[in-house]
Amino acid sequence: MKVTAPFEPALCAHDFGRMLRFYTEVLGMSVFSIDDIGESASVAARLSPGAYRIARLETQGGDRLKLVAPKHPPQSQPARQWAMERGGFAYLTFIVPDLHAVMVALKAAGMTFPTGEQPVAFRAGVELFFACDPEGNCLEFVQRNDLATYRPTAPAKD
Repeated sequence: MKVTAPFEPALCAHDFGRMLRFYTEVLGMSVFSIDDIGESASVAARLSPGAYRIARLETQGGDRLKLVAPKHPPQSQPARQWAMERGGFAYLTFIVPDLHAVMVALKAAGMTFPTGEQPVAFRAGVELFFACDPEGNCLEFVQRNDLATYRPTAPAKD
């Protein structure tokens, strides 16, 4: 299979405004577009039994995340102790140049960290921590010293 663009995972939100503020104001993603999709298109595509709103968000590195809010909200999932405690997509990973600065910003926004108040030295040259967005979706933040070999096509650090 050949793809023409990177993956665009979608998060289904209960509170669209709250989640949009978190991903834009706290994590610094920009809004690429916001659209309202009608019921007929939604039903035909087997996305939802009603209309929905979708925001396409983008990181400085060009990664995209879709935030979707159906007219009939999804079932809530309880917060989990372990990132890989449920099937399917377990967490989103953000690879960042300054892990400590991200943690400070998230602490200021009231976030808590299941991995503790300091990043975890995961292995040589890799530090990480986990946090949850306002609706309990698990987010991983990673700083890698070997980014050029791990992701050779990633944009260079400023």
